[in-house]
Amino acid sequence: MMSRKIILVMVLATFMTVECFAVAQNDLGQVESQIRGGQFNQAEQICKSVAQGNPGSDSALRARGKLAAGYIMTQKTIQADAEIDKLVKDFAGNSELPAVLYGMVLRYKKVREFQRAQNLSERICSEFPSSEQAQRLQLDSGKELALQHIANGKYSKAEEVVNSMASAAGDSPAKAATLYQIAKEFKTYESYDESGRIYERIARDYASSQFGNKSKMTVDKLKIWNLIKFGSVAEVQAAMEKLIRDYSGEEDLAHTVHGFGIQYEKSGNFAQARAIYQRVKNDFADNWVAEIANIDLAMCDVRAMVGKADFNDVPKQLDVLKNKFAGHWHLPKAIRQVGQEYQRQAMKLEIAGSGEQAKEFYRDAIAVWDIVVNQLPRSSSSAPACCWSGDCYIKLGEYAKARYCYQKVVDSYPTYCLAWNALFMIGQTYEDLKGTGAVSQSEADSKIKVTYQQLVEKYPDCPGAEVAQNWLNNHSSN
Repeated sequence: MMSRKIILVMVLATFMTVECFAVAQNDLGQVESQIRGGQFNQAEQICKSVAQGNPGSDSALRARGKLAAGYIMTQKTIQADAEIDKLVKDFAGNSELPAVLYGMVLRYKKVREFQRAQNLSERICSEFPSSEQAQRLQLDSGKELALQHIANGKYSKAEEVVNSMASAAGDSPAKAATLYQIAKEFKTYESYDESGRIYERIARDYASSQFGNKSKMTVDKLKIWNLIKFGSVAEVQAAMEKLIRDYSGEEDLAHTVHGFGIQYEKSGNFAQARAIYQRVKNDFADNWVAEIANIDLAMCDVRAMVGKADFNDVPKQLDVLKNKFAGHWHLPKAIRQVGQEYQRQAMKLEIAGSGEQAKEFYRDAIAVWDIVVNQLPRSSSSAPACCWSGDCYIKLGEYAKARYCYQKVVDSYPTYCLAWNALFMIGQTYEDLKGTGAVSQSEADSKIKVTYQQLVEKYPDCPGAEVAQNWLNNHSSN
């Protein structure tokens, strides 16, 4: 009889434990939505209740982690720091602790408490060096620094960071993904040698990962890009057919083939570009890239008109295509590229000594980019189109208009990766205006000083920071 009572008590205890765990999980499930909705007081009460009702448990750890998260999100950093210290002390042996602390790092970054995020990251790496989170933090830190160097044009430094990061992160399963992201960023900035080396590394060292084959395909793709620049059409065709056969199952294949068309356009071979866009449209009809190829197929004819100096119908054709593809997210980029073709032709004319004719092309480029900036919905093409318009106005000697374009980038697109360059160019336009006498020396120097101080403070590692700082040093008495 006694044993039955013992068994019954044990069953009830187990049931109550499971029930309490379920209640705790359900309560904690509400907390995240409450934090996002600004209901921090309610979230705080639930977290404290769960922690007190389940002392020492995983639920208590998660509850107190969310409590710290709430403090971070409400800028109660002193309470957050104290709660994190208690967590480390009370749950020192819990295997979930590094993951909870990693969540705090992300929270600190979200509210722009970067120094606290860095301090906690270093603590995780120091106190839990073998944890997955420590390796991930090393990768995250390395990636952020590498991307910053790439954005600032310091490619060799970025590669040094990549090599150091790859060695320090051990065998983290996230390493291949991180390297792949950095390689893509290099490629975005057209640093093909650096990106190629990283892709080759991934293809060699992580062949069995999901990024191994993708990287191998990208290496082969970059070789074809090189052939488009320096090889024959027959060589490109043979290499492209082999790539299509070798990677027939890859999800990025359509996008890769489409990229060959873009490279052909850049080299001025519009006929081959058109053929590739048509092939993507036909052979990959079910892929999202087919829509892009359809727009580029139409735009390619317009860009070819510019390339062949047969541009009388360009404005009319742009209006037709602007209406035909209205609302499509790729339209701004496709039109932006028409402006780039005008700019390329203008630069060729300048080199050939036809300066006056080049100015006409620069004005045409500005007119096209005005469509992107002022007539189409805001997109990732808006900021570069605005910046390039500024560059063209400088070529035309219209420095006030150039300054307006650069200022628009600084004011309207502050997250644009080359916003630092727009800020730097504002200073340069004041130098130009001073040189022409349009602005007095004292007024120009005053404006340059404010602009360069802002540049050095906001973008201390950018390529223009050293020039700006030297100017400030030389004009410190003004």
